[in-house]
Amino acid sequence: MLIREYKKEDLLQIIQLFYDTVHHINIKDYNDEQIEAWTSSYKDINYWQNKLENSYCIVAIIDNKIVGFANIENNGYFDCLYVHYLYQNMGIGSKLCDIIEKYYPNKISIHVSLTALSFFKKRGYKFIKDQIVLKNNIDLTNIIMEKY
Repeated sequence: MLIREYKKEDLLQIIQLFYDTVHHINIKDYNDEQIEAWTSSYKDINYWQNKLENSYCIVAIIDNKIVGFANIENNGYFDCLYVHYLYQNMGIGSKLCDIIEKYYPNKISIHVSLTALSFFKKRGYKFIKDQIVLKNNIDLTNIIMEKY
């Protein structure tokens, strides 16, 4: 597995990975309506391009295919961690987190899905509070966590 910094030509693969992962993995904890609201940014290329280019973003690659990505903003907000649904439980998410946490060694905050909660607890992230995020008039529950 190769992990490297994001390049502009990765954009479409990353967006598809995000969409596919949420639809296959997060469906365990969120209903169809919530999944559709969550992935509503799927076709907004400018949104994704801005998000990834204005943060520290890394990708995991196996056989020339992006199988995971993570990004953190300059203020310590750990924005995304997604691993393709066919590559789950192979240590990819942990490797991406290791690099993100070394890159930003100060306090990190993150909004964690119900699906990812146990993963981040095991990594030492502390519960701050539950919250409801309104996306396209649909309530999505996630958890605010921090790590020092």
